[in-house]
Amino acid sequence: MIIAQLATAATAVRLTLHVLAASVWVGGQLVVAGLLPTIRSLGPDAAKKIAQAFGRLQWPAYAVLVLTGLWNVSVTRKGQGSAWQVVLGVKITVVALAGLAAFLLDAAPPPVNIDDAVLTAQIIEAAQASARAGAAESLPPAGRDSEP
Repeated sequence: MIIAQLATAATAVRLTLHVLAASVWVGGQLVVAGLLPTIRSLGPDAAKKIAQAFGRLQWPAYAVLVLTGLWNVSVTRKGQGSAWQVVLGVKITVVALAGLAAFLLDAAPPPVNIDDAVLTAQIIEAAQASARAGAAESLPPAGRDSEP
């Protein structure tokens, strides 16, 4: 009787931790994505600071999610059919790809400031215009032959 109650309590703890971790991981990403336009309006470093702050919650939640997921599989895998195995494989692939994508996004260099990109384009345009003007000056006037 006590062992059955402990098993039921362990299942409740395992599933609760898994759902809470998934809520923080997925729900947090959705919230941050929804707030991103407002966050960006707060200043050039605001998005980076929010991402760093969210990372302090996101990565522990991801670790709990993976660990409780492994725990779930170890407890429930025995006797499952092939459809369950396929769904499990797809779920593991999605979770791994989501973790990899988030990691790569965290590790990526900061995006180019749009003002810097516009300035660079203006400099290139001015250089091209200058080159065209210089080339035009070196050409003989239209309708005249350059030979004496």
